[in-house]
Amino acid sequence: MACWRKIGIHWDLCLGIKDRVQAAKHPFNGPSFIMVFICVAWHIWKQRNDMVFDRKPPSCTRWFISFRDELVLYCIRIKECQK
Repeated sequence: MACWRKIGIHWDLCLGIKDRVQAAKHPFNGPSFIMVFICVAWHIWKQRNDMVFDRKPPSCTRWFISFRDELVLYCIRIKECQK
């Protein structure tokens, strides 16, 4: 939850999954929400794998650095109007 909050996504756990995603998407303007969502989830999953397979404790800081680095690469590939 700390990772999601760090980028401004707050999940309303009272809602169903579809409504929860729609509510989280609302503050984002433009088509980038799904990319951000996937990137956040992917890097959370990588933190989980580091814990399970390499016995590294999860770190919100380490997660954010890897998330940010990938997002920078993504921004290079997209059109200026979508940023």
